[in-house]
Amino acid sequence: MGEVLQRAVFFRELAPANGVAPEWIELLPAGPEIKGRDGRKYRLDNPQDLVDEFKAQGLKLPIDWEHGTQIKGERGERSPAAGWIDELEVRNGAVWGHVTWNEDGAEDIRRKSYRYLSPAFMHDKPGNIRRLVSAGLVHRPNLHLTALNRAEGNDSMTPELRKALGLSESATDQDAVQAAEKLRSDLQIAMHKAESPSLDKFVPRADHDLALQRAAHAEEALAATRRQTLEKEVDAELEAASKAGKITPATVAYHKAQCMVEGGLERFREFVKAAPTIAPASGLDGKSPEQVATNKALTADERDVCKRMGISEEEFVKARD
Repeated sequence: MGEVLQRAVFFRELAPANGVAPEWIELLPAGPEIKGRDGRKYRLDNPQDLVDEFKAQGLKLPIDWEHGTQIKGERGERSPAAGWIDELEVRNGAVWGHVTWNEDGAEDIRRKSYRYLSPAFMHDKPGNIRRLVSAGLVHRPNLHLTALNRAEGNDSMTPELRKALGLSESATDQDAVQAAEKLRSDLQIAMHKAESPSLDKFVPRADHDLALQRAAHAEEALAATRRQTLEKEVDAELEAASKAGKITPATVAYHKAQCMVEGGLERFREFVKAAPTIAPASGLDGKSPEQVATNKALTADERDVCKRMGISEEEFVKARD
């Protein structure tokens, strides 16, 4: 399938913002379908193929005036170059070229004597673009491509910088400045919020610490009160169990320790209900231990003698001993 030379189909504006001809220019827009102002359509399914083919040829592509390479050059007439494309690369599906401008070409662009660029390329009959052959400075555009001042902005920014600022490939230096200003403004707002946080969402650290201390003290006081209450209940239960002969004096301390742990008092109450009486009544009946000891030391007959003789039981015991 033969190839056809097509020229002056795609145009881009050459309008440098800083008065300097750009080093990188967009030669073909992203495909796969590319449509000119005149309605003609072409396909660019794999732009990297054009880059690889350019590298394989090892030749620089000329940028001329009004496609003189194809028009005048084919007639053997002189067709000087305005500049030379010495490198191609793919950016987001579009084909870009690095240009080394000749003095006359750079001057025409600086003066805006020529404002647009159009590539010449080979394509097959179905319209698939196969390779670039040149580009020309022209007056009448056929397709909107990236403006030159925007391309120049791309060249001054690294891909890493564009990515860090969240900018697209076509972003200008002014876009970068605005993005940086917004970042600085956002940072200042964030710092202000950090220094003066909203009280409905944040509290000062001193107030926070004080509230924690008060809560801790309140919990300690509540725990102490609960322990005192529990201890009183335990003592009452132990006393009742002792009087009932369910526990002996030797085991009181043990049972109290068990009652003070969580759930211990309820377990002790259940134990007392089921426990047999293992110790007789103390026999104190409100008497002092000395009195009880005296009573136990005398028999019934001895106590009757004390009454008849009119002496106390203590005196009797002393006289007896």
